[in-house]
Amino acid sequence: MPINKGLAAGARIHYLDGLLRHGRWWSRAQLLAAINRYLEDNYRSTIGETTLRMDLAEIAAVAGDELLQDQQARNKVLYKYANRNYSVYQAPPLAAEDYDTLQQAIRLLDQIAFTEVASHLKDTIARLRYTPAPDADGPLVVYDTPPSVLNPTLMQDLYQAVSQQMVIKFNYQPFDEPAPFQIILHPYLLKEYNNRWYVIGYSEDHKAIRVCALDRFASEPIVQARKKYIDKATLNFNPTAYFADVIGPTVRQEHAVEEVVLHFTAHRAKYVITKPLHNSQQPLTAEQVPEGWVGFSYCLRFNQELLALLLSFGPDVVVVTPTHLAQKVKAAAQSIITHYENPQ
Repeated sequence: MPINKGLAAGARIHYLDGLLRHGRWWSRAQLLAAINRYLEDNYRSTIGETTLRMDLAEIAAVAGDELLQDQQARNKVLYKYANRNYSVYQAPPLAAEDYDTLQQAIRLLDQIAFTEVASHLKDTIARLRYTPAPDADGPLVVYDTPPSVLNPTLMQDLYQAVSQQMVIKFNYQPFDEPAPFQIILHPYLLKEYNNRWYVIGYSEDHKAIRVCALDRFASEPIVQARKKYIDKATLNFNPTAYFADVIGPTVRQEHAVEEVVLHFTAHRAKYVITKPLHNSQQPLTAEQVPEGWVGFSYCLRFNQELLALLLSFGPDVVVVTPTHLAQKVKAAAQSIITHYENPQ
């Protein structure tokens, strides 16, 4: 198995591994002198012959027959690797399923911001090598994972159904339904919004595109092997275009795409400038906005996620158009006031 030791021991093993790859024979005295020069220059420390013997034993336990030992005399043993290309930090050959797992990871990475990571993986997948993991006080990247992702079996099943174009059947219970009902879905993609994951696909039962939250699954998805998969092209379904005019995962086709004009307080506008609410966000000129406010226009289709987002800004936003959206925000605000004035 690979060697993964503390910083000091790891540095010694790594340096000795390099020496043994030179193709020449090394005595313990020569190895000790070389490693101590390296340690003195880089760590201001040295080791004795006992520590060197322990390090060589560690290497031998991993290298096996690759570490050649030539007994010259009673107390003199020479060392080198049989193959100059060998290293104890090499990973064992990957099995076919290991490459499949790596390819799936790359496909997932391609769909998030760390595309450079995926690119490096593509370049190195064929020459993967083990290197010691650095000590760290904690993770370098923290992702706010929604609870539904903590069900790895469901996520894996749905990812495979999407990537392998498999029809699935499952029981589903939305928040506003008293009991679960069955859905037969031709899944097209997984989508995350506001710490919740969704699977989007064509529902045979609804004869339409359906968005299902993973945390509302009432049963495990079962593959319907005998059913023919209806792909996106057959339905002329383009996920990018489908979600282009909405905030969040809900698309209400009965609501038309409209120009939404919002005025923000100058302080809150700084947040909106650095983190646009939607890709269609466009700034308004100073002449179009009252003094002390900053305006933006959007092309959006109404849904509950839009309403919730606007309410989250509180008094820092005013909906100018459309009128029906302004009325919905006003009604929600008045309802909030009523709850506080008449607490139960």
